[in-house]
Amino acid sequence: MQSSGIQMGQIISGFVFEKLGTPAVFGLTAIIYGLLALAAYFVCSETTYIRPDVRPKGPSDEFDDKVTANTQPKTQRPYREQLALFNGKLTTHPFSKGLIKPITLLAFPTVIYPTILFSTYFCLLVSMSVLAATVFAAAPYNLSSAQVGLTNLSVLFASLVGSPLAGWIVDYAVKIMSRKNRVAPGRFEAEFRLILVGIAMPLAAIGLFGFGFSVRNSLALPYPLMFMAFFTMAFVFVSQSVLAYMIDVHTEDVSQAYTAMNIVTAVVVFTASSYVNGWDVSAGPTVVFWCSWRGECRGIAPDCSYVYLRETDPEHGLQLSFGSEGV
Repeated sequence: MQSSGIQMGQIISGFVFEKLGTPAVFGLTAIIYGLLALAAYFVCSETTYIRPDVRPKGPSDEFDDKVTANTQPKTQRPYREQLALFNGKLTTHPFSKGLIKPITLLAFPTVIYPTILFSTYFCLLVSMSVLAATVFAAAPYNLSSAQVGLTNLSVLFASLVGSPLAGWIVDYAVKIMSRKNRVAPGRFEAEFRLILVGIAMPLAAIGLFGFGFSVRNSLALPYPLMFMAFFTMAFVFVSQSVLAYMIDVHTEDVSQAYTAMNIVTAVVVFTASSYVNGWDVSAGPTVVFWCSWRGECRGIAPDCSYVYLRETDPEHGLQLSFGSEGV
């Protein structure tokens, strides 16, 4: 649903830009960020969930050598104390470890693959939006700023429909694949989340090729908008798959893994959005999106196969995995 908010912002900014000008867009953005920062400070207090110990209700013949201890939740502090700027050290890990760990996590295939996948699709989504704003404002479309903003209604609809649909598909697919797991029937594997990538890739191909072709041949406005919606749907499927996969694989380090992914994504998006307009002018939209699709298939599909690689030792039945299960 995050992409839905992004598209809604582009729709609103189109009207603000047309009525009040460019400075008003940045000024309104600063005001909104300021209000969100205040809301986060006063409303979003830090919380944690302590999972209760699950013990058998009656005697059992099974021996469990796991050492457990009763963990009592701390008494909740008053609201005024929670607003303190410094609440002491909440972890025993050194501060430098928190700064370095996101970078070191990029050495793991289970982090670098989702990072490449998410940053590639997000970069293509932003580049498509940048080019669409330029193309729709010029001939033969000649749309005003407000009308260019309204073109995001198609991708907004795709985000609103695709997000719950992707969540339902990935949960349903995981249940089926867990039941049909040949190595260990009923066992869940985080790599099952990657099934959505197989759905996203043809949607992305349709969206990229279709948008470039329709813009190149100056087709009617509904055609490029339809293909933008296709690629937005592909991005929604990829983001759902990647985020769920990282949560399952890196349960304890998920915040650092997200940080690493966001850093790489920000660098890739900034670099691509700075040059995509010039590339479009020199090579044309068809070449731009054809190369984007080729890069997506050449770079992402082999990586997906690598992460999902399975090999079984015929002598001992040992399952080897590059994913969450280890060796």
